[in-house]
Order: sequence, then structure tokens, then C-alpha cells
Amino acid sequence: MTQIICSPTKYIQGYGEIRKLGDYCLQLGSNRAFAIVDPYIFSMYKEDILHSFEVNDIPLIMREFKGECSRNQVDEIVLELGLKDAEVILGIGGGKTLDTAKALSHMAGLPVVIVPTVASTDAPCSALSVLYTDEGDFDYYLPLKKILIW
Repeated sequence: MTQIICSPTKYIQGYGEIRKLGDYCLQLGSNRAFAIVDPYIFSMYKEDILHSFEVNDIPLIMREFKGECSRNQVDEIVLELGLKDAEVILGIGGGKTLDTAKALSHMAGLPVVIVPTVASTDAPCSALSVLYTDEGDFDYYLPLKKILIW
């Protein structure tokens, strides 16, 4: 039986690394970024994240993740992204936040940087997004064409 493991091109772990996200996006060659962020992380680290992009002169638009990882929410954010001219998507948080970021990346054709903050999810390393209805019930799996996890 053949088994294949696809892994991120870079895996970074350490205390305070969330304060270096702008540095990492700069290394990707990204000049504009869009981040969808878990509500708790948004409340605790918003200023640190914004600062890491400001010192690298990378405009960052942050959106707090609300609701479900649903097709409706993804489509709404993709429309919003069209107005923002982002070059990279960041997902910062737990499973549904990361699945939303990966789905956005897939739909918008942009690279994604995954920043997992919960150890119990497999969303950072799976090549699919789990989509739910707006009410929170399982809807379907969205296989991703290509995913860049940094």
C-alpha cells in the first residue's frame, strides 16, 4: 500500500512566534495580507499581529471569525477580498477558523499561512476544508487544489 504525506514547506513553533507573522509573510514575497482570526486570539493578540505587519510595511486586513465555516460565509469573504487586493490569506485560530482560511485560499486562488492555536485539531495539516451549514451542521468536505502551509 502506498502512503503519501504532504507536509508544510516550513513548520515554525515557539513562544512569541505570532508576533513575527509579518516577517514570515515578507519572506513569502507578500505585499498585502488578509487574516481571519479566532475571536479569542483576536482579542488577545490583535495589536501584536498588526504591529508585526506594520514594521514590515505590509498592509493587513484582519477579520474576526464569526459564525460557521459555511459556503455562505466563505463566498461573502471572497467577495470582500476582491475589494481588498490581498496576496496571501492567514488563518489564525482553531479548526473552523483554519478551514475557513483554507477554503478562502482555494476559492480566491491565493496562498495560505496557517497559524494553529489549538493542538487538538487536524485542520492545519489536512488538504481539505470541512464546510458546515450556517446553522452548524456538517455540509460537505471541500478538497483543496493546492495548499501552502507555513
